[in-house]
Amino acid sequence: MIRSIVFFIMSVATCAAGRDSLDWEACVRLAEQHHPRLVAAQASVRAAQAGTDIAESSTLPQLSVSGSGRYSESGGAGVPATGRESYGADFGVSQNLYSGGENRARIDSARAGLEAAIRSYEITAAEVTLDLRRAFIELLYAQQQVALNRGILDRLIGNEKLVELRYEGGREHKGSLALSRATTYEGRTDLAQAERQRSIARENLARTIGLDHVPPALAVTGAFEVDGTPVWSGGRELARATPEFSRRLALLDQSEADLRSAESGLRPDLDLTGSAGRAGEDLYLDEYSWSAGVRLSFPFWSGGRERHRIRQAEAGLLQAEAEVRNTLDALTRTLADAYRSYADAAENVEVRTRFLEASELRASIARRQYESGLLSFENWDIIESNLIQNRKQLLQSQRTALIAAAQWTRVRGLNAFDRAAVRRKESYDRREARPAQRTEGP
Repeated sequence: MIRSIVFFIMSVATCAAGRDSLDWEACVRLAEQHHPRLVAAQASVRAAQAGTDIAESSTLPQLSVSGSGRYSESGGAGVPATGRESYGADFGVSQNLYSGGENRARIDSARAGLEAAIRSYEITAAEVTLDLRRAFIELLYAQQQVALNRGILDRLIGNEKLVELRYEGGREHKGSLALSRATTYEGRTDLAQAERQRSIARENLARTIGLDHVPPALAVTGAFEVDGTPVWSGGRELARATPEFSRRLALLDQSEADLRSAESGLRPDLDLTGSAGRAGEDLYLDEYSWSAGVRLSFPFWSGGRERHRIRQAEAGLLQAEAEVRNTLDALTRTLADAYRSYADAAENVEVRTRFLEASELRASIARRQYESGLLSFENWDIIESNLIQNRKQLLQSQRTALIAAAQWTRVRGLNAFDRAAVRRKESYDRREARPAQRTEGP
């Protein structure tokens, strides 16, 4: 915690000095240590790991040690009371030899619960990654928008001066000058709004990271561009690779184990027991005893409780199987929609880039024509406005594409955080516990 605070203070101090700012990796490191949802998800995994250890302890011998000391008096009418002291120490051991499969079922259920907790952490990490990435992109976009509007304002001021010179020379009328000044005022307003948006984006990023203080000079660095159209490899294959589908499979494993645990209530229990102890009227404990035995118990009648447990577990298993198929179908649709949005947004960036290149060339030619008197103010103003709009639209399309890319990453269950800290050294392999046909979709 101290190291993360020091890292953040140094980063912010550098930002304030104007020499550096937070990049994406720095934001990820800060969020990993500060974001409450990640902390809670990691704690959930540790709790599930403890539950697995508890379940596995049922297969180990159970040892107990006890000691006692007692003083008693007895007497009667005309008989003086006499006191007696007694002491004892006992050691006991028991080992379950057969539980009807309940111990094994509990272990499998706990391991499946651990797998589900790990997958839930991955889902949470992917959601936090999306929120963080979106906040990062919004601040990066706001910074780019401020720079763009500042450049546009400089261009509009230059245009206004050009129109004013032509008006003073009698080659332009007053309406053109008024329109040019109004356009310049609009540029100043756009710049002020972009600066306000940047301030809000700074606060949103700081809150998303999990910080209480928002540095006024907080800035981010990164490439404001997309890598291109993603490759589509099929919705079913991608859906089966997501942590959400893996979590459903783990919950199905858990339901199967719960059914086996309920069925074990109809089978006998077999335990091996042993004890040894010493007793006496003083602390020398000169009397000793020991015993060893086997205990077999069989539940003949429990009021129908075990039958009801089995029916409840069967219903839970049926529900889990239906949820697996429903999740696979839903993920397939979601992945297809996210891919389409990402691909469309990436292609739109290329479209807007080409329009901007054409607008830049057209505006360059039009300016020379207007300065030479070969182009009217109305036509030149249309070309200039088109250039400004294309610059803004390109920036907006880049923002849309980056957010679509982040959403594409989210629906696949990928995240930017290190998951090694919450994984077990011996991972639970769900494929060995499940028939292959259950993972198949329609």
